[in-house]
Amino acid sequence: MAVTSRAAHRPIGYRTVLAAPGVSRSLGGTLLGRLPAAMAPLGILIALAPHGLERAGALSGVQMLAASLGQPLLARAADRHGTRLVLSVSTAATSAEFAALAVGDARPQILTTGLIALSGLTAPPLQSTLRARWPRLLAAAAQPTAQALDAASTELLYVLAPLLAAALALHSPRALFAAAALLGAAGTAVILADRDDAVPEPARARPGGGALGHAALRRLIPVHLAVGAALGAVPVAAAHTGHPALPGQASAVLFGASAVGGVFYGLVAHRGSAPAHLSIAALGLSAGLAVFALSSGTLATLVAALATGLFLAPLLACGALLGQRAVPGEVRAEAAGWLIGALGIGEGAATPLAASGLLPAALWPALIGGGVLALALAYRARARERAHPVLAAAPEPVPAPVRTLTGASR
Repeated sequence: MAVTSRAAHRPIGYRTVLAAPGVSRSLGGTLLGRLPAAMAPLGILIALAPHGLERAGALSGVQMLAASLGQPLLARAADRHGTRLVLSVSTAATSAEFAALAVGDARPQILTTGLIALSGLTAPPLQSTLRARWPRLLAAAAQPTAQALDAASTELLYVLAPLLAAALALHSPRALFAAAALLGAAGTAVILADRDDAVPEPARARPGGGALGHAALRRLIPVHLAVGAALGAVPVAAAHTGHPALPGQASAVLFGASAVGGVFYGLVAHRGSAPAHLSIAALGLSAGLAVFALSSGTLATLVAALATGLFLAPLLACGALLGQRAVPGEVRAEAAGWLIGALGIGEGAATPLAASGLLPAALWPALIGGGVLALALAYRARARERAHPVLAAAPEPVPAPVRTLTGASR
């Protein structure tokens, strides 16, 4: 019995997670397929800037907002009709839209706007469906490590994708859109090439209220909205220092530090509870965001971005894990879609607000960071008060190939 207890509390390393059947393929294909969505906002801004910066910025925002709204809807469809069908159809549609944008510039503005909006709305829900697959791929004890790996790799994606988008868009807008069409199709093909049961089929039963029928998920969504708002306010705060390159530098530092923080979190995630981790990460994030209010130069802004980033991926990994536990498996992809969509909606709403001049731009990250902390603490208090099933979730079925790796067979 003592051996079983020690094994249950032993941290599950990244090597063990990546060695489990289907994990590397699912994670790699998801990251590859998500490149177009990560490249699109900045790529559209640069590619269409010669036709008017204001219009290019508006279209970039349209694409981001459409993607944020489309993710939970497509993820819900994946829960209901099966991942393979939804990923196949949505990827085909998005690749066709990007390919149409790559054909040439001689098209009406309304058609360009429609194609860009549709490219966001039909973007395949790759991260949502990956989160729904984790319990099929790995034992319950490995879930925190898997979510940390997922979050850290996402942050690296958002460091590399803007660089790739800028290089392609500056070379040729056609190259940007053609690459987006090909990369999305390639990523989905990698995932669908796996013919085992790691890619979920349609659920047999589904609660009428869907994922939003679960109170624990509804309490997590505002936390993610606030985190997204913080991400939208940071570049604006950096831009108001007067250094033209600083917004890009601050974003790169923030996401790079977030990847580091996510990797570290995976090493300690087995200690304590996820709601406690969420509140601790929110505290660190809000402290980093508060530094922006005190920063007036390049170095101070970059330090603030670094301090903020270290806690971003851990917070998102905690949120993903809690969202996974808050709902039954039949609506798990939809739950992930709402959390992911909330980030984008918060970011899209906060960017123009922070640039509005209602308050000094440097104050917005600090104010929003306070909101993140308050919402995370409220979530933790509610979980304690109600003894919500999130804190004592039923263990997931342990896939046979992982039982030996995690010690769960004891």
